[in-house]
Amino acid sequence: MSRGKLLRNPAFWTISIPFALALVAQIGFIVHQIALLEPRIGRASAGIAVSVMSFMAIAGRLGLGMVVDRLDPRLVTAISLVSQAAALLVILQSDTAPIVLAACAVFGFSVGNLITLPPLIIHREFNAASFVAVMGLSNAISGTVGALGPGLAGLVHGWSGGYDAVLALCIALELTAAALVLQRGLLRWRPLSSGAASRRSVGSQ
Repeated sequence: MSRGKLLRNPAFWTISIPFALALVAQIGFIVHQIALLEPRIGRASAGIAVSVMSFMAIAGRLGLGMVVDRLDPRLVTAISLVSQAAALLVILQSDTAPIVLAACAVFGFSVGNLITLPPLIIHREFNAASFVAVMGLSNAISGTVGALGPGLAGLVHGWSGGYDAVLALCIALELTAAALVLQRGLLRWRPLSSGAASRRSVGSQ
């Protein structure tokens, strides 16, 4: 599949755009996490929150890896993004350390999965011959856009004078991404057998 044809494929954009938006929110929050949490729960607890989030990111990735082949990766993505949005909403509303730590744990559970899930969706929806091109271009788009997250969070913080607006923006981005990623495949998805995948790959060449 040529890049031009790929860029005209709606399925490609329902992968690239949601993960780009999610990475803007996720990277923006992670980079600003200490500065955001310290006024709410103190420096020591903010440091613990980073450790909790990192540990849960590993646990989430390992846990998902054990079952994801039996699940719809688009639906899993949407659930992950909504859970992150819910965690950020809790952080926005709470100044209690245990609650904030629990929210950081929930947020962290999906952090690593935003790297794992795109190739799983691409593998199910594009043939093997197109996988490298789709994956490379999608990663380039989502990675480039996602890198803007810390700067955007900083600009919003400077404009608003606090991190509440930053959290609200991240929540909006996560929910938008969750809605977009469900635009293809939610109702029609079914696991592909190896034979069906092979036939689809041969037929598309």
